[in-house]
Amino acid sequence: MSTDTTAAAKGRPNVPRSAFWGGLLRNAGIGVALVLLIIVFSLTTKTFLTQINLSNIMVQITLNVILAAGMTFVILIGGIDLSVGSVMALAAVIAATFMSNPDLPSWLAITLTILVACGVGTFCGIINGLISAWWSIPSFIVTLGMLNMARGSALQFTQSNTVYISNPAFTSFGTASIAGVPLCSLLR
Repeated sequence: MSTDTTAAAKGRPNVPRSAFWGGLLRNAGIGVALVLLIIVFSLTTKTFLTQINLSNIMVQITLNVILAAGMTFVILIGGIDLSVGSVMALAAVIAATFMSNPDLPSWLAITLTILVACGVGTFCGIINGLISAWWSIPSFIVTLGMLNMARGSALQFTQSNTVYISNPAFTSFGTASIAGVPLCSLLR
């Protein structure tokens, strides 16, 4: 009996090994690459799997994970959003201005900061979506326009200056951790 008949008799599809590995790499290639990188870095350095390094990695990827989660939905419908970084910058400088207000109590400043940042991002996203849907303009063009408007608005709002946050409550909120896990990575 040939191997083709044996595989079919056992209920398994007859898939050549090269096709199996090719399919695995095509569907899970990024995950496989990530696992390989973790193994290589763990074996080549003593500090990679330390709590401090893993905590730093979690803090550094938080913004990218949040942005990637939103971009996933845009890409799934066949769109693209070029304005994400500029809208994030606009939301950040407006929120930082609220956070820097010495007249507000810390709890109110933090609450307003979060609400304003989310509100600015939501407003810009709604504008992008409405223009793209109502006028059938490709999302590439709409978000390219929003990229320039948000970047210009951020520069205008700050008058091209850096906004410094001197509120110690915000610093302690941003660096807080629960059981060694940074709070900012848990909030995403």
